[in-house]
Amino acid sequence: FFGPAKKCFGLLPRHFENAFVTEVTSRAVLTIGAYVFSIALSFIAWAWIDTEFGWNSLSTTSQDAEDSLALVRFFGWLLFMLFQLWYPTLGIFMLIIIDMLLTRWGVGGQEYWVAPFAAVFVGIISMLFFTFMAGVVLDTIDVCFVCWAVDKDNNVDLSESEFAALIIELPGVKQEPNIDPNAGPNSGLLTLGQVSAGTPPIVQGVPVEQQGYPANGV
Repeated sequence: FFGPAKKCFGLLPRHFENAFVTEVTSRAVLTIGAYVFSIALSFIAWAWIDTEFGWNSLSTTSQDAEDSLALVRFFGWLLFMLFQLWYPTLGIFMLIIIDMLLTRWGVGGQEYWVAPFAAVFVGIISMLFFTFMAGVVLDTIDVCFVCWAVDKDNNVDLSESEFAALIIELPGVKQEPNIDPNAGPNSGLLTLGQVSAGTPPIVQGVPVEQQGYPANGV
């Protein structure tokens, strides 16, 4: 573990900007995506429960004169849902505690709180699942980026690779022309971090070829 960790520690400073943009962009997209999908599933579950039991807790308009808090109640449940889904682990514990208190006190008015409460539970489970899957994708992206950086340091022509095309499309990635006369026709699209031809890259003061990596090629 410590050997590869030391090599990665020496590798990433030379590609810090690309690594930062790749990590932040991919993590933000996947996290927001998981959050939005979880909210959508929560509202679907909320509407389905209301339909099945003939309730109207999702509505923002009051059906009788005595109930004038429908809009306030809706936005209250909405804020509760947004907080619980953003912190799903804490939300599970809060739902358990609230359910215990409601059961002990025998609170009535199930038509007002059962449907949104169940919808929040569905959203939390969805958020946990989507977050786990996003973690798998992020780990895959990290591995691909490290492989890309190693090849880049070893003067491998990455201009035609699919991962290089993805890196170029990310916002904020700087680009510079490739002055290597042996480079491919599209190598001018490579991002910063170009290593001079014929010079073994240095990792923690030691050429990469002396650390088990070839100086040129894979």
